[in-house]
Amino acid sequence: MKEKLKYIPPNLLTAVRPILGGVAVHETLQHRPLAALAYLALAQATDMDGAVARRLGAESRFGSFFDPAADGVLRAETAVALAAVISPILGVTAVAAEADVLWQNKQRNNPPEDIDPIIPKGAKWGTAAQSIGASLTLLGKGLEKPVVTFVGGALVATSSIARSRSYRKHLPPKNEQ
Repeated sequence: MKEKLKYIPPNLLTAVRPILGGVAVHETLQHRPLAALAYLALAQATDMDGAVARRLGAESRFGSFFDPAADGVLRAETAVALAAVISPILGVTAVAAEADVLWQNKQRNNPPEDIDPIIPKGAKWGTAAQSIGASLTLLGKGLEKPVVTFVGGALVATSSIARSRSYRKHLPPKNEQ
């Protein structure tokens, strides 16, 4: 029984990520960008779930599927939260690039039982930059600093493009095994 308990901390961190992201969306839609920023920062902090799993020796096939799914939900929630705040052009660019990443992943020939996620470094850096951009966007909105809001939105959009390009460059085509 004790052996199974080690899986609780990393899976709990993963599970609360989309919940905190949902609260951030709610706070943004209620025009409380600084509260949204706090919840988004907490959601982003839960991304240490993999490090916790490795430290506890609690890596699992379930976690290797659950973590990227929670990441995807958080990115979608972030896009919704920012849609009310950033420029429409930047928002559409970010959403289109993230949709391209999802499409690319769907086109792969790796059924879930064979999942061994390959996350290109550019995608990891892009995700980190997206988090910073989202935080800047909400901070700028909360402090009524339109330049900070715009810079944050631009960082989100360019980071989404970088993620898409990184996946296109590093993941094998669907039929290549």
